[in-house]
Amino acid sequence: MAAQKNSNAEITGIEPDEHSYSEAEYNFRNSPWADRLEIFNTSLQEFRLCTLQKYDHIICNPPYFSNSLPPPSDLKKMQDIL
Repeated sequence: MAAQKNSNAEITGIEPDEHSYSEAEYNFRNSPWADRLEIFNTSLQEFRLCTLQKYDHIICNPPYFSNSLPPPSDLKKMQDIL
């Protein structure tokens, strides 16, 4: 949606879960905005160690917060730890 709303936006995605990454990578590759999209199969913690890129905006989905309801599945719980 960010790429669709802003024709100058270059989007970098990160996804630690292999299955979710594969789906996102397929969607990125088949998007009308594919030339402005890239995705990495890594956690945020790992990604920050291997890039010097500065970002204007960071969009997180879903936004987990401390002291909130727990994630609905074991997979989401694991991702919270990553």
